[in-house]
Amino acid sequence: MIMVIYQTYLCGKYSVDGVERPTVLYSPSVKTVKTKVAIRVQGFVESANLGPLGNWDGREQNASTASQHITLHSGGIAAPFRAQLEALEELRYGILSFMCHETDSAVRLSSMETIQLSRRVFHKIPLVPRKEIRNALRAGDDPRGKAAKIAERWRVPVRIGLGLQREDGKIVHTSHIGVRKGDFVDVSFTPEIITKRSRQGTHVELKFDIQDVMRLYTRNEFSDEVLALLSPDCSDEPNVVVDCAESGFAFENDAMLTT
Repeated sequence: MIMVIYQTYLCGKYSVDGVERPTVLYSPSVKTVKTKVAIRVQGFVESANLGPLGNWDGREQNASTASQHITLHSGGIAAPFRAQLEALEELRYGILSFMCHETDSAVRLSSMETIQLSRRVFHKIPLVPRKEIRNALRAGDDPRGKAAKIAERWRVPVRIGLGLQREDGKIVHTSHIGVRKGDFVDVSFTPEIITKRSRQGTHVELKFDIQDVMRLYTRNEFSDEVLALLSPDCSDEPNVVVDCAESGFAFENDAMLTT
């Protein structure tokens, strides 16, 4: 869930390639350190492709469009999910209105029934100046070795954090096959502002980049009691924003993992 926060849109260096891009920052006051905003939403998985290489077909010419994605729906718990949809649209419209200034680019979208989040898989290594982009792939992520063949030109710099919550409340890591259609999940994402310049002028787009996906329940684990907890009588409670790029998920034995 999401609530109104003090936010600014400034140029910050992107941790992947060091390039300055507009980003959404949070600060409770003008004097404190500003941090990148991460947001959490919840819903049932309608579809997902969260594998390390996403929907990439192995061909270099398609590396630029390869992506991971997850689509969430209400699962019949309409009111809380609708509140999330409305808050996300307000966030989207607010960011674009700020970035577009007096242009008409920021328009309201028609009502949506699902939350669609994605993340770009590959980042191109620029030739001039040549940047060092880390490779986040692990052994087994690239069984056919096709990503390794283009690693001098394209890298996978970020892994989506995937986990599940056990009965004792502890969060442990899982793989992409641990998140299936019908599961109830908690997803963190960051707003990413994209500016495209052409002879016609500057066009601003906003996309929501997946950061972490946490499976709270499988579809088979749901009971009437769980559904009752997720369907409160009062549906107008304020939404909540995670106030930094840390998603808030505390994985067990995280220090033992290397990326």
